[in-house]
Amino acid sequence: MQNNNIKTKLIEIVKDVEEAFNEYFDVFSKFNIEGKPYIIGGFLRNILLDRSTKDLDIIVLNGNKENILENIRKNNLEYKINNFNGYKILYNGKEIDIWDVNNLIDGIEYNIEALFYDIKEKKFIDLGFTDSIENNRLIEINEKNRSNKYIQRRDKICKEWNTLKKCLLKDRYMEEELER
Repeated sequence: MQNNNIKTKLIEIVKDVEEAFNEYFDVFSKFNIEGKPYIIGGFLRNILLDRSTKDLDIIVLNGNKENILENIRKNNLEYKINNFNGYKILYNGKEIDIWDVNNLIDGIEYNIEALFYDIKEKKFIDLGFTDSIENNRLIEINEKNRSNKYIQRRDKICKEWNTLKKCLLKDRYMEEELER
């Protein structure tokens, strides 16, 4: 599968992202967020793999942590501090992690996570995701975001990465199998 096909797949799933996001929209629509919100992480990878989503990660570019907290409190939402010094909102059995960043790369740890969905513009921004899949490179790009469960998280990311490669590059894998 060529890079173009991955981009085509991303365009095709915009509707799926919007539909899955609707489960969270009723709470998020009440927010008056300063900055630009992006969906990141496993939510997007799960949709690419046609899996259900259990939580949502949102980073707010040039956001304001106090503004985020003000919105949470104004809407009487249950929350706690998350691993990124932002907030984990608990709402109707769902979790929403939201935190502010100065640049998009600040919100991720590995290049496979460098896929962002611009909520307002309804489009993807790819800062390394496709390269990770196409060129078979899983790289830690932001060491400061290492969690205290680093080994466990790295293993989980590696499994997701391998699954995504097989799914998104299935034509290439099928050709390699036939050549053997």
